[in-house]
Amino acid sequence: MATAGALLGGEIVVDDFDDGDLLARPGLSWMAITDELLGGPSRAGVRWEDGSEAAHGVLALEGDQGAPGAGFPVTFLGAWTALAGDGSPRDLSLYTVVRVRARAAEGRFLVGFRRAGQNVSFMSPLPIGAEWAEVVLPLDSLRPLAPPGVAAEWQATDLAWVGFSSVGGQAGHFRLEVDEIAVGGGPDRELAPAASEDYAGFRSTTTQLVDAAALDGLRWTVLTEEAVGDASRTGLPDATALAWAAGRGETVWFRVTLASAPPEEWFGINVALDLDGDPENGMAWWGANSGFRFDRLITAFLNLGAGEWQGALGISDHEAVARGDMASVTREVQVAIDRRGHALLVGVPAASLPAEHPVRLIATVGSSMVNSDDLPNQGAAIVTFGAPTGRPGV
Repeated sequence: MATAGALLGGEIVVDDFDDGDLLARPGLSWMAITDELLGGPSRAGVRWEDGSEAAHGVLALEGDQGAPGAGFPVTFLGAWTALAGDGSPRDLSLYTVVRVRARAAEGRFLVGFRRAGQNVSFMSPLPIGAEWAEVVLPLDSLRPLAPPGVAAEWQATDLAWVGFSSVGGQAGHFRLEVDEIAVGGGPDRELAPAASEDYAGFRSTTTQLVDAAALDGLRWTVLTEEAVGDASRTGLPDATALAWAAGRGETVWFRVTLASAPPEEWFGINVALDLDGDPENGMAWWGANSGFRFDRLITAFLNLGAGEWQGALGISDHEAVARGDMASVTREVQVAIDRRGHALLVGVPAASLPAEHPVRLIATVGSSMVNSDDLPNQGAAIVTFGAPTGRPGV
């Protein structure tokens, strides 16, 4: 793989897809992002394909965009990657254009950037058709796409993601092929530095999953259970039980059992803990169990990339969570998917948890973008991690 920010004549080449995979030059993979991650009807995937005589290799984004409805007035599908290998923001203020070589076999598309830590994208229509075309768009022609009530003005100093999205408001089959994407009109230099040297927000990481079969012999203690059908978003995971076990190598594992099979290419799981025994301090939980306040948060919000999983992974204190840093304590978090047992599992160092006194906690599951079901929905489970655990397989 070429080094991050390979330069061609005053350009930062994000990817030319000549290397046979979906790893972009900054270091993270291209991923399909659709309203499915919010519980919506659209489905899509990305893959690397051999090109024709006109392209050595291409990113192929293909899928079906669902019809807008009451629950999803805007449906979408797209392909995105990070401008940095850890997902931190980049300053592109010295550059003036984005250059794309692509073709749209079906549907109409946008190209643009997404701001770090905010639900705001800046996009421009991509004027391409079924034949290969090279398009150069001024960066200041990008326009904000943001939720109602969110003010957004273009600025190039805190951009974290670059990608393509379908034009909303239309249902049907979409297919986009991209041969190259670059940011140009600036100096010959590597990817611009982060927006500020003291950036303390979200950073992405990559990981491989632990084989769930290696955890079969653990002694699980069930902390709480609930009935099927209370997930807040249809189509996203619905939790039915939360358990914990002491694992090998000074690791504590949490297991959330689901009502159906886990998704194939994305998932989200949190464990929020009140460590100090004071239910009134800490950060208020943002899900259905809004009365719970936590001191520490375990996070695994991941998408399947090019041979590995990437996204938010780590343990963080609540002050850092408030600024988007999900790994202020450690990134040493392990994850497993038990497809036979319909469960998501997350393992953390035992040293990150107190062993001598009871801890209040809740868990939640969802996609790599949003939560869908807390467990329990009210109150909290209570556990002392130094106490004996239950029976194997329980």
